[in-house]
Amino acid sequence: MGRMREVRLLVSVLMFVCAQVLAEQYPVRNITFVVSYPAGGNGDIRGRQLGQQLTAILGKPVIVENKPGAGGNIGTEFVARAAPDGYTIGMGSFAPLGVNHALFKKLGFDSRPVGLSLIGGNRAGWRGVRAGRT
Repeated sequence: MGRMREVRLLVSVLMFVCAQVLAEQYPVRNITFVVSYPAGGNGDIRGRQLGQQLTAILGKPVIVENKPGAGGNIGTEFVARAAPDGYTIGMGSFAPLGVNHALFKKLGFDSRPVGLSLIGGNRAGWRGVRAGRT
């Protein structure tokens, strides 16, 4: 992942967090940062780096949780179905957000741009994900 992508992802996460701060005293508990890929890979390493940065900024622990499988669909669906309270965020990628709808018959989330329940970046731009009907 290039340096510019990292900056875009961090800025998007911070924009999401700032919007929540205006709504309430945020965070009042730990934040779960879901990475849709296995531990030890590039996604995991970047997720842990972002988690450390967010912990320093927010003053609350950001726990990185790996939920690999199904080309990123398992972690993506977990975040999409989480309560939209800002305490479960995730790092998406092109596969579950842009390609997997063509590869898998049934997805547990809708990857059309609708909000920031889950954020992720690709060359096409930033997208939000929400839980879909199964």
